[in-house]
Amino acid sequence: MLIAETSALRAAHAAGADLSRLYRRAEDSGDRGPGARLHYVAALQQADSALAAALAAAGPDTPAPARAALEGRRALADAAIARETLEAARLLGARRQDALDTLNGLFALGRTPGALTGEYRGRLLSATVAAPVDAAGRVVTRLYMPWLGKRFQPEIPGGDNVFVASAPILGHMLWPTFRGYHPLRARRLTAFPFRTYTAPGVRDPDLTVLKLDYDNPANPRFIVRSVLDELVQLSGRYYLGKVYLRHGADSYLLTGFFTLRS
Repeated sequence: MLIAETSALRAAHAAGADLSRLYRRAEDSGDRGPGARLHYVAALQQADSALAAALAAAGPDTPAPARAALEGRRALADAAIARETLEAARLLGARRQDALDTLNGLFALGRTPGALTGEYRGRLLSATVAAPVDAAGRVVTRLYMPWLGKRFQPEIPGGDNVFVASAPILGHMLWPTFRGYHPLRARRLTAFPFRTYTAPGVRDPDLTVLKLDYDNPANPRFIVRSVLDELVQLSGRYYLGKVYLRHGADSYLLTGFFTLRS
């Protein structure tokens, strides 16, 4: 066990040093384009994997401060990946194609999520329909965003979405007859169930993703039942998702990106 633990720790330290050097080179050169950003995130993912291996190899006699240090470094890698993702999304207004290339590239770096259970905090990065529509959407969501994340129930398998308590007010304008909101806890509701399964991505056929399919009789037929989300795992606690709208038997329109965090 000690040999395995030492080997994993060495890999973790090496990966951390590599990503630090890479980040300094990127900052010094001023190159924060899609290629540099994806290269840096890939290095962060290697560090995250090495740290996860070190934690898995750590025996019961590993001192609590040493374990906490590994977990802290892993949290830093996770936060750095989240920062790069958010910065890429913020470029959609000024450098739309660069932003889309980066977000699609980040998605391609993901892996199939493991078993998801319970609530995950969500963030809508942006719509990706057309520049004017996306810009208007960003303004609206800064003023009011009722969606808070998703709840997964692997025994179904599937889940639903978590909203603020005021969500039905807006929902009634779009779906006047829909009554599928359910209390979760104080000031929180759930609605719009989905089923989950794994399959190749719509635009990433070489990547197995987690599909969140909303084609459910409990959902409104207008828009919601046409939604297909795809989710990949970028790091230990950070997930990147695509939102598609189905139009036709096998035709999908990419309409946005979102993130989830455990």
